[in-house]
Amino acid sequence: MKFMIRWEAHPDKRLDVLKTWCDIPAEQRTEMGPGVNFIGRWHNLPEFTGTLVVETDDIMALSVYLSHWSPVMDLEVSAVLDDEESVAAGKAL
Repeated sequence: MKFMIRWEAHPDKRLDVLKTWCDIPAEQRTEMGPGVNFIGRWHNLPEFTGTLVVETDDIMALSVYLSHWSPVMDLEVSAVLDDEESVAAGKAL
């Protein structure tokens, strides 16, 4: 399953979040832990918000990854479909 995670850094933690993010080596930024595959991440830096898309069948593994960030940002998790999946779902109606 694919999940879209929308995030917003807490106003009093924004600079801490940015510093922590910048200190993560590039090759480690896509490591979500076992069972969670990184698809993409987009940042709206002026607003300290962004979107992460991952794929996993292990919601516990995703929860563990997200729990590292939840003390400093609000997270909204939604299951999403790609183009082909949405067409298949639409045709099944």
